[in-house]
Parts: sequence; C-alpha cells; structure tokens
Amino acid sequence: MPDTDTAPGEDTAPEEDTAALRTDRGLSLVTTSLFSVSLGMVSVAAPMIAVQAGISAAAIGALVALSGVSQITTRLCMGPLLRRFPDKVFVTLASFALAVSCAVLVHSEAMWVFGVSQFLQGLARALFWTGSQTHAIRAWPTSVGGLAAVNVANGAGALVGPALAGALAARSLDLSLVVAGVTGLLGSVSAVFLKRFRPFRKDPEEKGSGRRRLWLRPGVGAACAMTAGGGAWKGLMNSYVPVVLSHAGHAAPVIGALVTAANLAVLVGTAASRRVQTLGLRGSTVLGLVPAGAGLALTGLFPGSAVVSAVMLFVAGLGAGVLQTVGPALAADAVGPEERGDAIASIGTARAATLLVSPLGVGALVLVLSSGTALAVAGALISLPAVAVALRRSVHEHATDTGTSRLS
Repeated sequence: MPDTDTAPGEDTAPEEDTAALRTDRGLSLVTTSLFSVSLGMVSVAAPMIAVQAGISAAAIGALVALSGVSQITTRLCMGPLLRRFPDKVFVTLASFALAVSCAVLVHSEAMWVFGVSQFLQGLARALFWTGSQTHAIRAWPTSVGGLAAVNVANGAGALVGPALAGALAARSLDLSLVVAGVTGLLGSVSAVFLKRFRPFRKDPEEKGSGRRRLWLRPGVGAACAMTAGGGAWKGLMNSYVPVVLSHAGHAAPVIGALVTAANLAVLVGTAASRRVQTLGLRGSTVLGLVPAGAGLALTGLFPGSAVVSAVMLFVAGLGAGVLQTVGPALAADAVGPEERGDAIASIGTARAATLLVSPLGVGALVLVLSSGTALAVAGALISLPAVAVALRRSVHEHATDTGTSRLS
C-alpha cells in the first residue's frame, strides 16, 4: 500500500479518501483485535505462570505494578515522539513488544524475566493505544467515530483473549503464551500495512509550556477527567470488584459472568458514544462519569445480590464505554490539528496513572474500611468531577442570567 504524507482534509482527493482510507480502517480494526486478543491472553497466562513458578502474591503485585510504571513513563514521552515518527510505527512496535513479552516467559520463569515481560507489556500498551487512537482520529471522518470503532474492536478482543487463554491453559500454559505471542506478531504484520500519516508538526510559536497549556483548555481538561475516570474504573474492575463479590459469597463462575456483563456493557456504551457526544461537553462528562462511579459504588454497598450487582456493573460498564471513547474525541476536537498527538498522549497519561493508583488507593482504604465500603468511596470519587462540571455550569448560567437582568 502506498505511503502518503497527508491526513484527511489536507489536500486529499475524495477518491483517495474513500478507497485508501476504507482499506486502512479495516486494517486498523484487524490490528486492534489481534493486539487485544494477545494482551487478554498474556494478562491471564502471565500471573498463572508466576504462581506456578512459586513467586509470592505480593511479589506478583509489585511486578504487575511495573507494567503501570512503564506505561506512564512511555506515555509522557509520546507527544514529542509523535512529532518525529508516524503513528503506525508505534502501533507496529507495540504489537512486536507484546509478542516478545510472551516469548520471554516461554523461555524462562525466573522472577526477573517476569519483570521484563511486565515492563514490555506496559510499553506495548502505551505505544499501541496512543498510536492507534491518533491514527483513528485521522483515518475516520470524525474523531468519535474512529475511536468508537477501534474501541469496539478492542472490547471484542478483550472478551475473546482471556477465554481463549483459559481454554489453552487447560492443556499447557506455554501453549497459551505461544498462541498469544503469534497473535501479537500477526498484529505487527497487519500494522506494517497501515496508511502512513505524516508526523504532527511542531508549532514554531510553541514554548516549553505548550503542553501544560493543553491541560488548561476546557475540552482537554474535561477529557482528562473522563479518561482518568475510565482508568480508575478499569483498575478497580481488574482488582477489587472481584474481591468484593467473592467476599459477598458469590462463586467464581458467577463473578466471571458479572465481570463479563460489565465488559459487554462497555461495548454498548462505546457504540452509543457518537450520540452521547452530541450532548456537548457537560452532558458527555455527566453521562460517562456518573454511571461509571455510581455503578461501582452501589456494587460495593450491595454486593450480596447477584441481580443487583449485575445491573449496577452493567450501568458502570455503559459509563466506562462513554468515558474511553468520548474523552479522547473531546481532547482531539478541542485542539488544533497539529496538537492532537499531544492531546491524546496527555489524556492517556491520566488514564494510565489512575489505572495504577486506583487499586493502591482502595488498598489503603481497606486498612480502615471493609472492601465493599472502600469500593463505594472510590466509586463516589470517580463521579465527583461530573458534579463539579455540573455545578460550574450552573454557576455560570446564574451569573449570565444575573448580568442580563441588570442590563435590562
């Protein structure tokens, strides 16, 4: 496929935009699905390998946290890197890094090897999601449309990966890792054929504080709150939600079904994101953060009923789907074309940070509260920025009305 240095809307003929970009969109979805399946598989198989190797639970937790540190560090560098290299380069490298993270675990089960694998997984997550999101907002007609399509592909892969890993692990953990690695390699191959969009250009008038100014813009600030909320939701779903449900007496199959229901709801929320974005910044923020936070909070307060938990987790998943799609779209649309890479990288850093910090925060609360109450507090905190947005809007409207009445 021929490379190009143009982006949609930049001297691109309509015929080229239709033919080449349709092919690219299909390749993007294939690449995302393969990456997500591979990541879902290794996320299940790697901890099982560590337990089999005799690594303690505390050590596993510390090593998994290394993935979060690697992801945050990499995301902090992505803005400048996107001005030097095309986004497809990062998507390709991410899939390859994920494949290598699987290969090293097949080679050895030593603790340091597990650490290397986790480091590579964090690197792969940062490179892939920043690169694929910046690619999507340039390849699709609208930012929210591209992000919704990519997130649906990601969600589908995230459902298939763990199930496939579990089925293969019943025969051999190494087999599960080998399949995960091959899937990652296939993703890197498909990524090579993605359309080459030119790197973002640096604004000659931009000073060192340019990136900091991005965080202060209304659209980017709200997007940071949304993606941070989505990261916190994901961090808690991967850690304390199963713990709370287990303490409430639910069997493992029931817990698995409840978590699956939440993940399915994410797909529904993602698919609905185009309509949600039409409600504007305030409406999108409220419809994302409130369901995500309130659903988790009520699950923590009333975990005993499987039906109530299923409804609350489904509601939370709907909100999370909106957060992970509309948030990046808001950020991309709130800045100039050449600042989109920095905007996506900035909000991605916020997501990575809360993905790491939220389980640690709840872990601290568990020292003085029950796990269910701690989850409820965390859920309330996720919803809090939405309340601030609503109140700020109300105060602004009141001030406007007062000023109008004085003029009249």
